[in-house]
Parts: sequence; structure tokens; C-alpha cells
Amino acid sequence: MTRFLLVASSLLATVVAQRTVIVDASNGPGTNHTTLTAALNDLQANDLIVLRAGTYTGSTKSTQHSFSIHGEGNPLVVPVLNSLQTMAFTFWGGAAQRVNLSGVRFQSDATGQWALSVGTFQNSWPAPTVHLENCEVMSVSPQADRVGLLAQAVGLTVQSCDLSTTQVIDCVASFETTWITGHDLSVYSLSTQRAQTALDVLRSEVWLIDCTLTAGSSLGAYAEPAACVGFSDNSVTKASRVHVCFNSTLTADAAPHPLWPVPAVFQDYASFWPVDPTVEYEASVVLTPSPTGPVFGPGVVPVLRTITHQASIDAPLGGNYATFVRSGIGDIVLAYASMSSFAQQLGTWELFMDLASAVPIGVGVLTTSPVQMFQVPIPNLLSLVGSVIEITGAALTPTGVLEVTNPSAGIIR
Repeated sequence: MTRFLLVASSLLATVVAQRTVIVDASNGPGTNHTTLTAALNDLQANDLIVLRAGTYTGSTKSTQHSFSIHGEGNPLVVPVLNSLQTMAFTFWGGAAQRVNLSGVRFQSDATGQWALSVGTFQNSWPAPTVHLENCEVMSVSPQADRVGLLAQAVGLTVQSCDLSTTQVIDCVASFETTWITGHDLSVYSLSTQRAQTALDVLRSEVWLIDCTLTAGSSLGAYAEPAACVGFSDNSVTKASRVHVCFNSTLTADAAPHPLWPVPAVFQDYASFWPVDPTVEYEASVVLTPSPTGPVFGPGVVPVLRTITHQASIDAPLGGNYATFVRSGIGDIVLAYASMSSFAQQLGTWELFMDLASAVPIGVGVLTTSPVQMFQVPIPNLLSLVGSVIEITGAALTPTGVLEVTNPSAGIIR
């Protein structure tokens, strides 16, 4: 108990005071703003924006501030007429900037329009970090070339979300227990439109932990079929890496037209570039190709191995935030937690925490089970609601190899 109290005290020492801003389209008790745009125009550092039930129009926001948006009652954000995106954030606060979005639905309705765009002015690392939790990011356009989520040059953690086609460009991204679905031809107004991939990756490192990714189905129509994960790396020095872990399921176009080349589950659409993307995957994952199609397309480098990774569950106020680190039998595993973000690189690994304030939360040896649970106690303080805990684990193998897990985060609620 003493050790848990010390962990909690050390983490609390890094929490920055925040302002709670209530946004309510119905102007209920305690309302500060009736529109999301007004709240963002009034944004201050470390604001917690509580978005109550209702429908709100999105906007474009450029900011250096860290902030959180927490939805209550399943609020919906829709685009302004003729907008190129529903909600677009551009960040310029540097590596220490952290943005958290939870419990909100973002919806776009036109071709070429993103439901949610998060990115920076320049494609550089280290970069701001963004966390999405219990969000829905969807495109309902009747035409092709549309994306639910676009992330560019940020660190991204996603937990328990439902996403349309997602693009990550120059990112380090971790998806946990998330559904990503490409649109099929049943929603298109013209049969010559194409089905869509679930995930497009460009010069990025991506983790998929217990996720379900499904490419859109061509439904037998004469149209370009879709891979599940598509790579478009256009670099002579950097290729993407995707780590597929635990019980993830990835499915390519279920019914491609026979006159089109059959897509792979993992397809390199820029194989003419000199660097090839790598897919590391565990034996427990399910990779379902199109009929007669391959799992790995030309130019994709597959590696089958045990991957050290972690998955976390809810962070309840007054309870424990738990993370589960998985690795090989015989490995020594440990985990660190922080409530102060600082996106940085340690050797070949990217971390989403401030090492100066990070607190060790446990160490264990995987003797009989490949998984070790670590917990962080969360004091029952209302001022903590909306704050985020970041956790990174690691494993040391009996041969002396050190491997760091994917970053994970949880919003205290």
C-alpha cells in the first residue's frame, strides 16, 4: 500500500491545474459556451472542455496549448457547409503538447473531407501527442476518396474507438481495441467508385493491439478492390513498420471483381521506392486475404515473431488504471507511468512521457504466463477528471535483448 501511495503522489506532482469549460448546445445549467467553436476560440492552456449532448459544427483550430475535450451524452460534431473537413486541429506546441479527445462522434459527409484531422505544420519528430478514447470518427459520403481520421506528424494513441478509413503520415501510432473499416461499394452512388482500405500508412510506425481492421468490399462490382492496410512510402531512407499483436483481425476486400488484380491484406502501393515496409505479426493474429489473394503483397517484408506490447483498460477515479504487458516466457517485464507528456526518442523507440517525472509501477518475470498486469492507483479527486496517464512497458529477454512496448494512455474519468 505504501508503494502505491508513493506512486500516486509522484504522479500527482506533475498535474497542471486546469480550467473546466462547459459547452452545451441547449444552454443548460453551468454552460460557458453553446458552440464548440466558441470554446476553442476561448481556449487556454490545459483546458478541459466538457461537450454535452447535442449536435455541433466543427471548425479549424491552430494552437500551441495542451487541452482535452470530453463528450457527455454522445455529442456529434458535423461539418460546416462546404468545409474540407469536419474538425481540423493544427498543433505547434512542440513535443510537450498533449491533446485528448474522448466520448465524441466526428462525422463528415463529402468526398475529400476528413471527419477529424490532427497534425502539425512540419513533418518532424519529436512531435505533439494526441490521444483518442471512446470516439467515433466516420465518413458517410456517397463518394470515394474520403477518410475518417487523418493524423500527420504526431504521436497518436487510440483506444476503444470506431473509425472509418484512417490515414497516418509521419506518425508513431498505437491502436488498442479499435475498429477501423473501409467503405464498400454498397454506400457509393456510382458502381465505378472503388472500395477503400481500412488503414493507409505513409512513413510511420504503427501498432495494432487486439484491433479489427476490415477493408471495404467491392461486392463483385467492376472497380478497384481494396487491401486492408496500404503502404505509400515515398522515401529513400525511411520505410513504415506495422506491428500486429495479440488477437487482431485484418481482412482484405471480400469480393473483388475477377478482372482486377487481387489485393493483399498488406499492399505496398509505392513498391518502386527503394525502401520496403515491414510487417511484424504474431501467430495469434488472423489475417484473411481476398479470395485467391495473398496476405503480403510484393515489396512488403513479413516477420513472424513474439512482439512485446501492452494494452490498457479504463482509468476510473478512485480505482486503478491497469495495463497488461505481454512478451515471451522467461522475459523480465516492467512498466513506467507519467502524467506529464514529452514525446521523445530513446534509442530506436519513441516514448510519449516525461522521463524526468516517470514513475516505475512494477517489475515481474514471465515464468508461466506471457502477460503481467501493472496497476496505477488513482486518488478520488475530481480535479483529476480529464487528465491522462501515459504508460510504457519494456521487456528484457534472457539473451539480453531489450524491447520497449507501444505507448498507451488512459483518460481518468
